[in-house]
Amino acid sequence: MSLKSLTGLALAALAVTACSDDADPVAPAPAAATVYVLHGINGTDLGAAQAFPVDVAVNGSCTLQAFSFKDFAGPLALPPGTYAIAISPANTTTPCSNPAAISADVPVTSGINATIVAHLAEGGAPTASVFVNDFAPASPQLFARHAADFSAVDVVVNPGASQVAFTGLTNSNEDGGGLGATGTYRVTIAPANTNTYVYDQTLQLAAGTLYAAYAVGTPSNNTFEVVLQTIPQ
Repeated sequence: MSLKSLTGLALAALAVTACSDDADPVAPAPAAATVYVLHGINGTDLGAAQAFPVDVAVNGSCTLQAFSFKDFAGPLALPPGTYAIAISPANTTTPCSNPAAISADVPVTSGINATIVAHLAEGGAPTASVFVNDFAPASPQLFARHAADFSAVDVVVNPGASQVAFTGLTNSNEDGGGLGATGTYRVTIAPANTNTYVYDQTLQLAAGTLYAAYAVGTPSNNTFEVVLQTIPQ
């Protein structure tokens, strides 16, 4: 699998139009965006192999090949703009030639840091979402991101008297922020307004780091899990 072609999008620098001596100074080019890509679809949910390798075309160019479940690509520096993304089951003979399972126009804003996730919507349809990686100084940042075929959930950090709760989180949405101190945190996920945990793990969180926890899969198919992304600030 080659990521060079997608990274090459960043080399498509904006051309600066030649100006006469008396023209206004040319404004600086917009800052590139920092983009990650996550494959968050377990093939078991679609009647395929768990790895479910896919090809990803961006603006008509085949940019990722045989990209498998739980794989990350990036960070990629991309010029701002809108990117037409087509994700299709991998074709080892002719990459990106199979019909697209997901097609989306993804806006990329100047200077943004974001993760594009291929995942299942509630109901099981493949979809894609963009989550902004919102950095803050010093404290570890923890964001819970709902990308599973499931209804609303409550995400609770350190259940008990000192808990931090992100409640009623629905598919394609997120919640989170700074936790105030480094250390060990227990993170649980349950259907909204219940204590029936579908996820219960302890995480060691360090300062100066953003942690994004993606809930993916389908609990009724026993494919529900959390994929953790760690991004240094």
